Amino acid sequence: MSKKLFTDEIWVGGDHGLALAYPNGSEEQLFEAVKAVWSYPGLSGCYLNRDKEPDEQPKLELTRALFSRNRCLYGLARLRNNVSVACATMVSDETEDNEDNVIAYYGLYFVIPRGAFEHAGLGYGNYPDQDWEKPADDWFAEVGLYVYQRSPFSFGVVGFEADVEIYDPEEVLAQGVPAERQPGYLWPNDSGIQYFPRTVSFGPVQSLW
Repeated sequence: MSKKLFTDEIWVGGDHGLALAYPNGSEEQLFEAVKAVWSYPGLSGCYLNRDKEPDEQPKLELTRALFSRNRCLYGLARLRNNVSVACATMVSDETEDNEDNVIAYYGLYFVIPRGAFEHAGLGYGNYPDQDWEKPADDWFAEVGLYVYQRSPFSFGVVGFEADVEIYDPEEVLAQGVPAERQPGYLWPNDSGIQYFPRTVSFGPVQSLW
């Protein structure tokens, strides 16, 4: 029997991932961004049900209609060591505080749940023997750089529980990249986009990726 990939325990305990901010974005721009994520080499999706194994449900083409009905999509990510783990994309919107409920910006999240690393035997968080942080950050940053070429974003963050909703995009862009940072940043500039890795670590470095 093949190893289960969408078991209940992998979806708890937080996640590691990529979060991208799209200030003043549109639904169409967000759809193009999600489509860009799922076109990244090594990703397989989309699936709608995280409670069923991928081989127990249809893999669906990401269309505008599917996206409009399903803001959370699931799939498989093949890592550099050729291990496949569960992953997901999610989208959110931040609204301005007014009666019209105007959307201020969208957030796009691409994540691998912490339990998926552990379930795959990658030793996520087993200090001091193994460190998942830097190789995971670098891989997610590659995905972010890939997405930017197809659907440019305002800025992105990479790391454990990466989140753009806690930031004011205008304030972040005005202040620039922090000298000390956790998480890492994906930062647009005149020549395109640059990745600034985290400088604050949760633990020592060793990789099974």
